Amino acid sequence: MGVSVVNALSVRLDVEVYFDGLIYHQSYSRGAKTSELTVIGKTRKRGTKVHFIPDPEIFTVTEFTDEILIRACVNSLF
Repeated sequence: MGVSVVNALSVRLDVEVYFDGLIYHQSYSRGAKTSELTVIGKTRKRGTKVHFIPDPEIFTVTEFTDEILIRACVNSLF
């Protein structure tokens, strides 16, 4: 599932991008941007971190166990 779908199905989604020595951050709620892309710090990391909260108006289960997350990661590899 792509980040666009996760964004649309989340009460809140926060993205941090570690690129070129800087940390970029932007927030969304139910698919709509709630903040502008801003630089929030410096880093030596590279990559992207996505944090989201599933929308309880859409999902009956909004808590994840380690088993569910591991299964989802393994399934996305194949």
